[in-house]
Amino acid sequence: MSLIRYIFFLTVITLSVTAIAFSQKEKEIPEPKALDYFIEGKTYDLKNDYATAIEFYLKALNYEKSPGIFFSISQAYTKLNRYSDALNYINQALIISPSDEEYLLHKGQLLLALGNTNEAMQLFEKIIQIHPDNIQTLYNLARIYEEQKKSADALLLYEKIIDEFGFEQEVLRRAYDIYFSFKEYDKCIEIVGYFLKLDPYNKDFWLRLGGLYQITGDYAKSLEVYKELFRLNPEDKSIQQELVKLYFYENNPGKGFSEFAKISGKDTLTYEEKLQIGEIYYNLIASEKEAVRVAKNIFEEIKNSYPDKWHSYFYLGAIDISENGNTYIEKFEKAMAYADTNKEAYVQIAYSLFNKGDYEKSMSVIDRVYSISDYRMNYIYGLCLQRTGKLDEAADYYNRALKIAPEDISLLSTLGLLYNTMKKYDKSDEAYEKALKIDPENALVLNNYAYNLSVRGANLVKALDMIRKAVQKEPKNANFLDTMGWVYYMLGEYDLAEKYILESIALNASSSVVQEHLGDIYKAMKQTEKARIQYKKALELNPSSESIKQKLENLK
Repeated sequence: MSLIRYIFFLTVITLSVTAIAFSQKEKEIPEPKALDYFIEGKTYDLKNDYATAIEFYLKALNYEKSPGIFFSISQAYTKLNRYSDALNYINQALIISPSDEEYLLHKGQLLLALGNTNEAMQLFEKIIQIHPDNIQTLYNLARIYEEQKKSADALLLYEKIIDEFGFEQEVLRRAYDIYFSFKEYDKCIEIVGYFLKLDPYNKDFWLRLGGLYQITGDYAKSLEVYKELFRLNPEDKSIQQELVKLYFYENNPGKGFSEFAKISGKDTLTYEEKLQIGEIYYNLIASEKEAVRVAKNIFEEIKNSYPDKWHSYFYLGAIDISENGNTYIEKFEKAMAYADTNKEAYVQIAYSLFNKGDYEKSMSVIDRVYSISDYRMNYIYGLCLQRTGKLDEAADYYNRALKIAPEDISLLSTLGLLYNTMKKYDKSDEAYEKALKIDPENALVLNNYAYNLSVRGANLVKALDMIRKAVQKEPKNANFLDTMGWVYYMLGEYDLAEKYILESIALNASSSVVQEHLGDIYKAMKQTEKARIQYKKALELNPSSESIKQKLENLK
């Protein structure tokens, strides 16, 4: 909504007192003939015939230069949307009565209607100095401050309106939005409390209050809010679901399970259903900080209820890893003990240990139940071997996995990268070509293959074609843009190389390799100082890099 609409929303208040204004201005017109014409004009004004009203007001002016008549003409022109004419006449009124509160406010509204925001702001600030309790002026000025990104100044005025004039929903909403943008959630809770005084049964206000308590970490109060909401809205599934979540957040998973069962129309949940709920929160750990505590509560409850099932021990161990704990091995051992020969437990644990960087432990877990026919065991084993520098053995395990899943794109891409590292370029290209035959548009494979070719300086035209396809699919992928830049560098097109590498850095400036690439480009462009700056940035990100140190040395 524009400022003009805001102001004319408030102008309704002004126009609603027209009859009162008439009697007040009447006293300012002592000349009888002027008064007769003024009353005739007001009669047409009340009939919404503003043009005729203006004619009679102008006749009244011939007998009496009263500010009230000028004001009435200005109002009539305003209703006809002739704001410049209206401004002219209100200025005439203000020459006679320069401090009149109503005239000043009307002029401010006209200035806004004409787009003179700064002049209007200065006028409203002047009005407040003279008439500090004019609610319309306070609101108008607050809205201008908001438009001009002066949120703190606007908030002071909204607070004054709330304190002195009580609760008005639009003012409360404006204040709430500013408090929320400032992350002053306690103040937001206070504002929602005012809303609820105005409308105590408004479900949206209660939902907002419950959400705010969660933001501030006060789950107990949020739970009470949702209990009340559920009492008033027993059929609302979304409220029930939120209530269930809060029981888990409040370390009451047993109650959470029983309430979830009610939502599902069941007397109780099975072990598998409880496990699925726990997995939902476990999968939220990376994106929601409180999910760790919830998931832990759920799996502790499952463990206590089903102490001979392996899953809860596994998830508790995985959660311990996410918290950088030191009890995960103990938990994993219990999981494997209860799993017995269930290979799923061993695969999950091995992969968790691989992600943590415990490659030897990961392989030792697989060794306990290794099966040459298990794709995942071979793949994870190969990953661990690759990370520990045993590349030939890693290739062997990848190929075992490939026999089981010959069309696995991820595996083929991994194998392509491995063979490239081993300088077995024919085998690397063969793996990539197989992957692209299965999925010719796979952006990751296209990028990896193109980058490997560019580093080798081989088949650069093909590399450029592939990376163009990848970037077209994911134009904001920093790695893909780096590859595009590097292919152009290898082709000697340094301006284009610089363009794409800079785009990559704009998306992710934390890659030492990309910063080094930009240094190489500047060096090729004979921009030595720029190259030095980039190599220094790269070295800061990777202080142990001998190649970057050597490049810096060579610039001297």
